[in-house]
Amino acid sequence: VSARVADVLPAWKADGDARKAAVTVENLLTMEAGLDWPEGVYGASDPLMEMVRSGRWVEFVADRSMVAEPGAVWQYNTGASHLLSAILQETTHISAAAFAYRYLFGPLGIDEVTWSTDPQGVTIGGFGLQMTAPDMAKLGYLYLHDGEWDGQQVVPAEWVAASTTSHAGVEPGLEYGYQWWVTAEGFQARGLYGQQIWVLPDLDMVVVFLSDVRDEGIAPEYLMRQFVLPATKDGQVGELED
Repeated sequence: VSARVADVLPAWKADGDARKAAVTVENLLTMEAGLDWPEGVYGASDPLMEMVRSGRWVEFVADRSMVAEPGAVWQYNTGASHLLSAILQETTHISAAAFAYRYLFGPLGIDEVTWSTDPQGVTIGGFGLQMTAPDMAKLGYLYLHDGEWDGQQVVPAEWVAASTTSHAGVEPGLEYGYQWWVTAEGFQARGLYGQQIWVLPDLDMVVVFLSDVRDEGIAPEYLMRQFVLPATKDGQVGELED
């Protein structure tokens, strides 16, 4: 994770900017790259949509200018996740999807997966993965058990720990690891419209949501905090509010 992006991704050009030259893979993982990327910011043009329209996604993200020192400011950045996929492809010489089938999906018995690519054939890093709820639960279960599945260490335990440890503050009660959201209860994967995996180590529990909620996951969050979590404490669920 300490590798500089400039050393592992040919499309990344620092152009004399010392801040951009210093960006590491870890900065991409934690969404603290310092790039000009106001995704989801009210009143700003959406760089995610611009990336999709550009036709050359990796280059579009790699060409973005810097607005902060790497590691200094957290900003949600789908483009950073896509660069991680491109870096994986560049360094392993197979796509992220092929890598996952070989080393992750295969050992877990996950075979009903659709994973889209960008126009250049790079597996989309920030979205575009479709899978069933039971298979989502397998991913959560894998991380609940420190990367071990059926006696096999599929993901190194050290990586699971590093990924699910807070590396950046987002807002009160919500932090960010390596592409995982971290809360007091555990850690989560959060997809658009409420596709979520909650891993709750203290409760030995994994909860999965498949949703079509246009407020990006408020409903799963509400259901967890109003019903699921209270039920684990005293066998009672909260009353539904108006």
